[in-house]
Amino acid sequence: MIDRPIQKIVSPFGKRIRNGSNESHLGIDLRCYNMLNWKKQTVIFPCDCEVLRIGFQPEWGWNVVARPIYSGEITELKFIHLCDPRQNIKENQSYNFRSQIGWTGVTEYMTKNKCGEHLHFETLKGINAIDPIKFYEEIGVQYE
Repeated sequence: MIDRPIQKIVSPFGKRIRNGSNESHLGIDLRCYNMLNWKKQTVIFPCDCEVLRIGFQPEWGWNVVARPIYSGEITELKFIHLCDPRQNIKENQSYNFRSQIGWTGVTEYMTKNKCGEHLHFETLKGINAIDPIKFYEEIGVQYE
């Protein structure tokens, strides 16, 4: 097992009920606090990556789309609900495993849905969302 941080999954991939209706959750939500305090959680790349896009949407906050540099089936990684990451990373640049993307942030979505601060993490194979657990297992990330 490669020395990688353990992630706490607070909302899994797939179908879930939100505000009384069924919805499809295309990623996983990861705990955004460390066990010692409630400071914003640092978000890092889980593998070597090339940043494709950095964007902002009022409801979702800042987001980063990256291409993993490895030989597996996942073609894109999405990191959503961030504070502005542009001070740490740039588009069309490559970054090593554990390079800091930025920090989690509180977004309009979290306030509206009364859910806690978290990182939403998606993995895609082409245009199809794939359960990030498969990616984690491929690269050796531990999760709870």
